Amino acid sequence: SLQWKCDLQKVNALQVSDNVFDVLSDNIGSLSPKVRDLLSIASCMGNTFSHELLEKVFNDDEHFDESLELALSSGWIIVDDSNSAEGRSYRFLHDKMQQAIYTFLLGEMLNKVHYDIGCHLEMSSESLDHQHLLECVNHLNIGEKYVKDKNFLGRLNLEASNYAKKSADFESALKYIKKSMELSSVNNSVENSVLMIKQRAECEHLCNHS
Repeated sequence: SLQWKCDLQKVNALQVSDNVFDVLSDNIGSLSPKVRDLLSIASCMGNTFSHELLEKVFNDDEHFDESLELALSSGWIIVDDSNSAEGRSYRFLHDKMQQAIYTFLLGEMLNKVHYDIGCHLEMSSESLDHQHLLECVNHLNIGEKYVKDKNFLGRLNLEASNYAKKSADFESALKYIKKSMELSSVNNSVENSVLMIKQRAECEHLCNHS
């Protein structure tokens, strides 16, 4: 047709090349502390993340909009149109960019951010579905030292183990039940102990462990 056309949605969906990533990663130190904090929180959520959860965990209404706009304009994250049905969400422009930001979260800060994310996920719904339960438990397990009620986290791990087993993800089911038994060792009822031992035995068998 002798016309030049550009599909911006397809362009935004493309992964940037490694050399572009190298240029951006060298500029992490030049970002403002608030933008680095926002990107660090986002990196704990994964390569894609929702606007609502990011805003809650960032927990700074005064600086959130400005920090988000700077993160977008700097090229680190873009709007993710593929999840529009679940509300506004974003994604890192490159998987390695998420990994680079995540390395900035060391020690106490990393554990605390994962704990905060897990708490918001747990509080956002009265009944966690399969996906959100596993996501919540994974975050809380990383931030375990900040969880005061270890038995509660133990029960969540037991639920996660059941969900993973039903999905035929037996290795994950075993991982969760091991964590549940570790966390629920104090003030645990006989009934729960029997359930966990049964679940552990089934998971070990399904994983072909003798």
